[in-house]
Amino acid sequence: MEILGGWLRQSLPVAAVIAVPAVLLWALLVVRRRDRGGTMRRAVREAGADVLLALSVAAILVATILPGREASGPATGRSLIPFEDLLRSLGPDMPAYALDLAIGNLLANLLLFVPFGLALGLRFPTVARVRLVLVCLALSLLVEGIQLLWSVGRSADVTDLLMNTVGGFLGLLAAQAIVGAVRRRRSAHAR
Repeated sequence: MEILGGWLRQSLPVAAVIAVPAVLLWALLVVRRRDRGGTMRRAVREAGADVLLALSVAAILVATILPGREASGPATGRSLIPFEDLLRSLGPDMPAYALDLAIGNLLANLLLFVPFGLALGLRFPTVARVRLVLVCLALSLLVEGIQLLWSVGRSADVTDLLMNTVGGFLGLLAAQAIVGAVRRRRSAHAR
């Protein structure tokens, strides 16, 4: 719990610095869309989704492309075997914390792409889900390709590709549920 508190204290100044430009961008996009003749509701929704999309892509790039702590040379490795770290962590010669690290890495990769999938689903609610999943896959593939080809001190891993895509898919499902609930509510109020 102490680690979480420390992380929150460190993150608040960064969040404040990001929030101001994000709100200004959102307001600018709302005004611009309203000037083009769209409804206020649609302008607010699309601008919010656009800002969330931009913030999620920025977070993904910062978390995956900026040099890692161990970035003193080429990438730390690559793995083409799905869930290799998890399987290796189950070995008898591994320390007890290895499994925790492997599961934490899986969850981090999954959660990193949830906001991206959510933003895609909210911004493009009428686009086929399979196309939006392919966008999530493409962004993850780009990130893993950069990690593989450039010396950013990170490893390219097929497991990360899979978990990122699943995270994006979960975000899309959440967006679909939100859009569906809003549509049902509007439909009920229209009666």
